[in-house]
Amino acid sequence: LLGDGIQRSPRRVGFLLGDGIQRPRSERAFRPHREVRRRLLDAVLAERVLRRQIDATRCQRSHGSADHVDVAETPTWAAAAADVSAIITLYDYADVVTEALDSLAASEDVDVEVVVVDDHSTDDGPAIVRAWMDQHPHVPVRLVARGANRGLAAARNLAIEHTRADRVMVLDADNAVYPTCLRRLADALDADTEAAFAWSILEVVGDEPGLLSAHAWDRDRLLERNRIDAQVMLRRSAIGSLGGYRTPGGLLLGWEDWDLWLRLVEEGGHGVLVPEMLGRYRSHEGSMVSGPNLFDDVMLERLEAAHPDLDFPPR
Repeated sequence: LLGDGIQRSPRRVGFLLGDGIQRPRSERAFRPHREVRRRLLDAVLAERVLRRQIDATRCQRSHGSADHVDVAETPTWAAAAADVSAIITLYDYADVVTEALDSLAASEDVDVEVVVVDDHSTDDGPAIVRAWMDQHPHVPVRLVARGANRGLAAARNLAIEHTRADRVMVLDADNAVYPTCLRRLADALDADTEAAFAWSILEVVGDEPGLLSAHAWDRDRLLERNRIDAQVMLRRSAIGSLGGYRTPGGLLLGWEDWDLWLRLVEEGGHGVLVPEMLGRYRSHEGSMVSGPNLFDDVMLERLEAAHPDLDFPPR
């Protein structure tokens, strides 16, 4: 069902309606045999855990540590003093990651450093990033290449550990920001000193064009479904107080960002929307996996069970 059992970009689990909201498919489809699908989801997750254990064992044998990483930096990294740290988590997106890097390098009116964590890609993603770094020595970039796959949540947490600025921009390897994005989101955090993160409207391009993340912070509506994409600017202190993204992330199969927003709700926090189109979200069939579409109602049950103090609406 999930191919190699290792994370790719499983956030794309819905379909875009005219209002730009990505709704779980369970809202439009009857899903019989729920108990069978629960057991199947458990089997898929167990396979994923096993594959990562095998990957870690190979890394241990090759490098003497299951947590081995190779680090490369551009010449400007060491002395950089950035306003914003941007993180990119990379797994098998060698064909598009340079677009994400180009977009960050084109940011206006802001000093940005970039941390790329490669989660043991099976393609030549790390080599592509290194080549880009060689061609852009003036951009402060650190590449952290893992020797074993650990999953999306762990990759983001590792990337944040390597950041130095107070504000952290999260960007998937197949998406992009527009030139004024980082400045506008940073200004929004400066204006609302209590906000834990800021985000903007995203232009969806590709197979299913539209808009995404177009709704302002609304606690009750966020309990209904995730209306905020992972492409946000986090306040480093806020993400630190929450302990980062929840790991192991396999329970959520790509809903790590929604889980994070719900944990923020539990703490009484909030985010702030900049009502401008400041980024691009790539929609393509090749990035979608069948697992979340098959299991979304079961995952909703488990997500709600992970947040027993929140008053979720009836499903």
